[in-house]
Amino acid sequence: MERSILFISKYPDIVEEFLSAMKGKDFSVDTASDGEEAWAKLSGKVYHVIVTGLVLDGYNGEQIVTRINETSPDTVCIIYTTTISAAQLHFFMNKRDVFRVFLRPVDFQTEFFQALEEAFLYHEVRLMNREEETEKKQALEQGKRDMAVLSHRLGVFKAPEEGDAAVYETAGCAHA
Repeated sequence: MERSILFISKYPDIVEEFLSAMKGKDFSVDTASDGEEAWAKLSGKVYHVIVTGLVLDGYNGEQIVTRINETSPDTVCIIYTTTISAAQLHFFMNKRDVFRVFLRPVDFQTEFFQALEEAFLYHEVRLMNREEETEKKQALEQGKRDMAVLSHRLGVFKAPEEGDAAVYETAGCAHA
């Protein structure tokens, strides 16, 4: 799957500067000029990385990041803005899982490009972790099913329910 970015900015000159800096890179870039256009694009495609400003027409940057957290938790979010308060920074980094925050102006070809590459790697790590978590849950569920089958066949103890200790019927005592 081709790596993809959605770049959201209401400033056409910044969009052009970003597109120019990303020309020839090994990922696709879609752009949106406001929150509503971004919202529509997010409804039709899952992106690896989202770069958004905070002040947008329609849905603002915070609403966009919140939606990404809820609907595409593996997507990596980067904020690109002129100002941000310490409280906002804390909120975005700790409550909305924003990967990086950049203050304008920035050179898109150096530090920002490096952050994009790191964001793509972070996206891959998130996907691997999610796959690992899914495999572990499936193995645990299979183990529970196997235990229930064995317990039923042996008639030794009642299979535990979530949070309960196994109760050995034949011994008449509880086991933790």
